[in-house]
Amino acid sequence: MLLIQFLRNKKTYQEYKNWLQRYKEIYNFKRTLPIFCSVIISTSTKNEKYKLLLLKIGSWIYIVDDLFDDRLKDWEDISGNLYNLDSKNLYFKLLNDIRSDISNFFGDENLHKWDNYSKKMLVEMKNENYKQNYLSLEDYLNKSKHSVGLFIFTMILSLIEGVDIANFENKEDLNDLFNKSAIYIRLVNDLRSYQREIIEGKSNYILIMNKDVDDIMRSKKQIESQTEIILKEIKDLKRTDRNFNNLEYGLYKFCKFINNLYKIDDFHNATSKKFAFFRLLITN
Repeated sequence: MLLIQFLRNKKTYQEYKNWLQRYKEIYNFKRTLPIFCSVIISTSTKNEKYKLLLLKIGSWIYIVDDLFDDRLKDWEDISGNLYNLDSKNLYFKLLNDIRSDISNFFGDENLHKWDNYSKKMLVEMKNENYKQNYLSLEDYLNKSKHSVGLFIFTMILSLIEGVDIANFENKEDLNDLFNKSAIYIRLVNDLRSYQREIIEGKSNYILIMNKDVDDIMRSKKQIESQTEIILKEIKDLKRTDRNFNNLEYGLYKFCKFINNLYKIDDFHNATSKKFAFFRLLITN
C-alpha cells in the first residue's frame, strides 16, 4: 500500500521539502506530495540520495511543464534556453543541481545521455505550445513521447535499479519498455487535458484523432482501451534479470499511479482534494 510506503519514507519526504525551499520562487508546492508518491512507488532502492535525485528530476519535469503551460511568471524566452542561462538563474541552478548528482553517481557518459533526453523533452514541450501538423497519430506519439518527461526519469531509475543501459538504442526490450511507458503517460495526459488544450490550441491525441473520428467521447473510449492494453503489456513483460523485473514492476506501478492521479478533478492541484488523494494513497 502506498500509504505504508509514504510513512516509511517520511525522512526522505522532509529532506525533499527542505531541498525544495531553495527553489520556492519557481516551484508550485501543491505538486510535492504527488511527485513524492510517484517516486517512492516506482523504486525499490533504499538509498536516500538516489530517491532524492529521482524527486529532483520529478520536480524539474513539473517546473518545466508549468513554465511551458504559462503557469509560472517567468515565461519570456527562458523556455527555449534552459541549458544556456546565467548561473544565477534559479532554473539553471536547479538543472545543474540534478546534473551534478547524475555525474557524481553515474559518471559523465550517463550525464551526456541524460542531457540528450532532457533537451528532447524541452524541444517537444516547446513545439506543443503551437498546433503542429502531424502526419498521423503515430507521428504525433513519436514526436511527443519525450515531452512528458518520462525518459529522463526512467533512465535514472534504470541505473538505480542496476539495469545496464549502455547501447540502449540497440536493446529492443529496454527500448520497448521506455517507449511503452512514455506513450502510456502521453495518452493518459491527453485524456485529462484535451478540454483545456482545445481552448489553448495545443496538440493533443484526441484532437488529432478527431480528424477521422468526429465523436470525442468515442475517441476517448478508444484511447482508454488503448491505455489499458499498454499497461497490461508493461505488467506482463517477463525477464530473467531480477533487476530488470524491478524496473518493469516499478514503471507499471508508476504508470498506474499517474493514471489514477489524473482522474482527480484538477490534478494540477491534487492535494487540495484531500479525500480523493487519501483514497489514492490507500488504494495504490
